Amino acid sequence: MPCRTDDWDMPETPKRNGLDIDQFEASLCAVFTVLEAMNDAALDQLLDKVDWKEAGVKRGHVEAWWKRHKREDEDRRKREAAEKRKDDLRKIAIGKLTPEELAILGIRL
Repeated sequence: MPCRTDDWDMPETPKRNGLDIDQFEASLCAVFTVLEAMNDAALDQLLDKVDWKEAGVKRGHVEAWWKRHKREDEDRRKREAAEKRKDDLRKIAIGKLTPEELAILGIRL
């Protein structure tokens, strides 16, 4: 599952150039992930080249966002893996039941 989700219950988020904040974050995540995968210093080298005053953003804020975002992504991946494992085990268990046992348990496939 990607970094962003479409929460239909959430109010409309502001858009710029057709992208909302979650899409911008997902894009930045993708770029930062590629840079980190290239080598340990690539992201730092890129961030060193940014004119933070011109950007109107503090480097520390971007670095803090990235650290937090990576932690959130890792937590999400763990949740997704646990859900998949539970679903896989459920499918295996159901596969061992006879049609009669499925009917008794009220399980419809």
